[in-house]
Amino acid sequence: MEIDQRGACSALFLFLTLLISPSLLISSQPLGYSTASALKSWINNTGSSSVERLTGFDRATVFLLRETGPRFFCGFACYNSSDAGCLFGVFLFHNRTKSELSYMIIKFAQVAWSANRNEPVGISATLRLTQEGDLLLADSNGRPVWSTNTTGKGVSGLNLTDTGNLVLLDQNNAIVWQSFNHPTDTLLRGQVFVSGQKLTASISRSNLSEGRFSLAISNTHLVGYVKSSPPQLYFNFSILSENQYVQRFKNGSFGSFIFPPLPVAVEQFIMLDPNGHLGAYQWEGTGWTEKADLMVGTDGGDCGYPMVCGEYGVCSKGQQCDCPGTASNETNYFTKINFREPSLGCSLISAISCNRSQYHSLIELKNVQYFALQFLPLTDETAELENCKETCLSNCSCKAAIFKYGQSGSMPTCLLLSEVFSIINADETSPNLSSAFVKVQSSQIPQTPSPQSQIPQTPILQTPPPAASPRRKSTNIAVVLGSSFGAIFFMLLMVIICIFVVRKKSEYEENEEDYLDHLPGMPTRFSFRELESMTENFSCKLGEGGFGSVFQGSLSNGIKIAVKQLDGIGQHKKKSFLAEVETIGSIHHVSLVRLVGFCAEKSYRLLVYEYMCNGSLDKWIFHGNEGTALGWLSRRKIIFDIAKGHDNTERNTGYMAPEWLSSVITEKVDVYSFGVVLLEILCGRKNLDRSQPEEDKHLLSIFKRKAEEEQLLDMIDKCSEDMQENAAEVVQMMNVAAWCLQSDFARRPSMSVVVKVLEGLVDVEDNLNYDFTKRPETHGAPVTTHKEDNATGAGTLVLPCLLSGPR
Repeated sequence: MEIDQRGACSALFLFLTLLISPSLLISSQPLGYSTASALKSWINNTGSSSVERLTGFDRATVFLLRETGPRFFCGFACYNSSDAGCLFGVFLFHNRTKSELSYMIIKFAQVAWSANRNEPVGISATLRLTQEGDLLLADSNGRPVWSTNTTGKGVSGLNLTDTGNLVLLDQNNAIVWQSFNHPTDTLLRGQVFVSGQKLTASISRSNLSEGRFSLAISNTHLVGYVKSSPPQLYFNFSILSENQYVQRFKNGSFGSFIFPPLPVAVEQFIMLDPNGHLGAYQWEGTGWTEKADLMVGTDGGDCGYPMVCGEYGVCSKGQQCDCPGTASNETNYFTKINFREPSLGCSLISAISCNRSQYHSLIELKNVQYFALQFLPLTDETAELENCKETCLSNCSCKAAIFKYGQSGSMPTCLLLSEVFSIINADETSPNLSSAFVKVQSSQIPQTPSPQSQIPQTPILQTPPPAASPRRKSTNIAVVLGSSFGAIFFMLLMVIICIFVVRKKSEYEENEEDYLDHLPGMPTRFSFRELESMTENFSCKLGEGGFGSVFQGSLSNGIKIAVKQLDGIGQHKKKSFLAEVETIGSIHHVSLVRLVGFCAEKSYRLLVYEYMCNGSLDKWIFHGNEGTALGWLSRRKIIFDIAKGHDNTERNTGYMAPEWLSSVITEKVDVYSFGVVLLEILCGRKNLDRSQPEEDKHLLSIFKRKAEEEQLLDMIDKCSEDMQENAAEVVQMMNVAAWCLQSDFARRPSMSVVVKVLEGLVDVEDNLNYDFTKRPETHGAPVTTHKEDNATGAGTLVLPCLLSGPR
């Protein structure tokens, strides 16, 4: 009897342990748990589950789970490799699996609502449902971060509804508080957007803090605006429903906006994107896809969005970005923030100073438009051009004046801007309806002469020196000795400085490794001995690329990895290693392989990637038989995913744009590389095939010849019958490749335009030049030949590495 009592006590203790432990709670309730009434406190324990393909996150702690219909979970999600970057909120996800280690793997999660997007918390942060009825979020140090402010309202529990609404309930199951009343940047199906609420976009896809763009209901209109002083409207839509202060998100509609409806079980959401677009998203096969842009009617098209070309940027047809005045021969007052990414905008070379207002002037941009100009209220007053310009010059907070000329009976209007966002370059054939007058400050500010320089010089009468006395002679000796000792001391000081500089230079290699340890957001750092053990002394070689070999291995938990070992320790390859660790380590994209860790020990430089079980792309493309040939739909999806994930491509020889050979480097070099890969996928052969006759060795030479002969059908991969059946679409895709391969980089599209071409939103440019390897004109700039070029010769095509193989 005593043994039975002990067994019962042990069972009760085990039950209570399972009840209060979040990590065990997740693995012990596989059918979903959407209500919490007994649990009053939760701890952010990121060891309970992992997240795959959630932008910027890789770990999660799940409190509530809803798996009937659209799937939701409520809990914490943490930024990659960050112990102080966790958000509490509601997340929409597609599916989940259970790992061999009995923790949940949540896939394709999307943030639907967050309580602390501007103030992430750390590991061990707590969420408490207090006795007073307040849901309180506190950081790991106990500091309050957020609460529902529901003290004294009789809250007895919380629930995650089947629509993704997190609600606090009283004892009668009446809603006391709900997350649907406090939207962030996303609306879920069934959610109502009412006057007084607003959506605020994130800064970027990976930084979920509040950005510049907001959407709200104001005076029976749905308005989108960008933050400034005052806010500037860029979208204004009249609500036509009976209740003009409410927009309801139903299946296939958001108020008056209509898009394709879906089955109830299919996930769908609306999000105000970081670029200011309002997109309707749904799940399609392998990811979240935007099915409709609800602001597509914005005047100016793609150029009609405030930050399409950044601050001070000028947007032209085809979403081409430039700085004001760069096309003229006038003084250049602006420079691009990033020459590789013109869409980031421009900055003033000389910042505007209110203390130097006499040196302010206005530069005129003729025949332009501005997104906020169309939303100015009508006025009976007639604006005058000179008065508009003078008002801006006399007001230091005014950065630009937009003047709209009167047309067809309309009054001229003047818009003064405290912040200048993207300016629209109108069609050159259209009349000059408005002009922009942008305030600049002259960089040649004259220097005010000092008072001392204005004092007239009085002639000095010189007299012969008196005879030197014995006392003065001793003084002169002291001066000579002091000068000598001073010179000797100065020389010793210079020698010491030189020795110090030489030693610092010799310690560069060691300091470089210390530097790696202090990089923010770095992945796991392994020792070389650990990687030797994981790869069984580098016994299984997967492939070899431009910078080294790749070996297969396994982590201690059984997860397979691919270890890339860089050959040599030359300065060029060290810089390549540092760049790859810093950039790739912080990038998480569905189309890019994730960097798991790295090794920087003595002369060893290794990168640890997640292992792709399907191998590299080249074995599926360069097949040589019909059994492994990919069909058209598979290749098209691969091309689209490469374009979406194409951010920082390595410069492997053979995929280099012609301007690399003449040192005229632009942001379009990666587009050329993409064009080569695209052509290889369509043709099923390598860029350089030495087994072919001399005239057919180089794929680009064949492409040029077949295009001129109008026989592009001959280039389609003959090992795939499906490719032959879809020959017309394949040839259209070859035209995209030809556009990317233009030897004149100015004629190539940007990668964002390539994606739009693949989506069918933009047409390929006509009159393409098929001389793909011609070096661009340098316009008198000196041409520098790289060492790698000397080995091949000026007229020789450079050699390629394997397509998508390890690099």
